[in-house]
Amino acid sequence: MSRVPATIVDDHNEALDFYYRLIARKKIPFSGLCLVHFDSHPDLAAPEAIPVKEFKDRHLLLDKITISDWILPAVYSGHFANVIWMKPSWAGQISCGQHEITLGIDEDGFLKTSSSLPYFTSDLCYRKVLQNPVTFLLHVIEVSHNINDDEAIFPILQKIVGDQQWCLDIDMDFYSTQNPFKKAKDSVISDEYITDLFYIGQQTELPHHLSSIDEIDVLLKKTTCLLKLLSKPVAITMARSEYDEYSSPATLDVVQRELLEIMKELYNIQV
Repeated sequence: MSRVPATIVDDHNEALDFYYRLIARKKIPFSGLCLVHFDSHPDLAAPEAIPVKEFKDRHLLLDKITISDWILPAVYSGHFANVIWMKPSWAGQISCGQHEITLGIDEDGFLKTSSSLPYFTSDLCYRKVLQNPVTFLLHVIEVSHNINDDEAIFPILQKIVGDQQWCLDIDMDFYSTQNPFKKAKDSVISDEYITDLFYIGQQTELPHHLSSIDEIDVLLKKTTCLLKLLSKPVAITMARSEYDEYSSPATLDVVQRELLEIMKELYNIQV
């Protein structure tokens, strides 16, 4: 079995660097990919620190994006044609279903969206009039941590992905997540960290669910079953989210160990 390119990062935005490196080496297609994104957070904010005209400077873009806004630049640049957010039941930032999202450039040259979903309007990402619009489909699918739920989502995911070439992206906070604002109130932390937390936190209320080992086990089993329905991905990224404290430290290493076993079994990865 040929190995699927795979990496583990800590800050989730570092996943985009891995995809760009694979594109540059022609290991994965430049455009038209589907992103299957397991996460307690959508990561679909629009970057505030870099105008669209500078997206072509890969190194500058990677320096300016954050953990919450790394996906939309890749969508607008044509790399991801659609995004599937696989969310746990405690994440309610965007409602389940299919959403047609239009991105474009605002009057100041920055990426915005004309979508009126609360997730986008709450962080001032909404603009009614946009230049050079690009539309993509966002599919939001909920994965329950209850063992007897979710049979209906299996064929839905299979149908959406179909025969597309796709990338698998997993944030380990999908399995157990905490709201770092709770800790930030009582800790002395860096200005940069506070800025990142504020930017993410202003969009919608952050989920907080410290999963039991049994709940994590259920979600890992469901991840395996869902992935077995699909063709092999062209690339795999996994984010620990340890430094930003979105993953639960008590169970993070357990999640990583079990995820790696699943990835090795299914895709013969080596990281």
